[in-house]
Amino acid sequence: MKRKNTGLTWLASLALVLGLGSATADTPGITNTWLEISVSKAKCVQKAAVAIKAAGFSSNFEIIKESVYGDQEDYVALIRCVADHSLAYIVVTGPDSDVAGSYIDEVRAAFENELTKK
Repeated sequence: MKRKNTGLTWLASLALVLGLGSATADTPGITNTWLEISVSKAKCVQKAAVAIKAAGFSSNFEIIKESVYGDQEDYVALIRCVADHSLAYIVVTGPDSDVAGSYIDEVRAAFENELTKK
């Protein structure tokens, strides 16, 4: 999947997560969760990068400031580190919300595993 439309997809996804719009039949399936973190932004981003790849989202991998992105087929995963609020947001979006839900569990587990390592 090319990252050409990812900016628009993430903008629409963010609007949905924040409750700024409503889902319609032509919007992607999206799942999100968050974790409390107690590491610096740099350490969070480092661990998020390992977790995203470990969960299989290694295509079109990118780190942009405090956000780590990766693709797996038609799905995109994001971990955004908001260390100054002790939070990390995790989002997975793609054509099927049930599949996205399964993927978010994998991403979260991989990230939690990384956070337990020194």
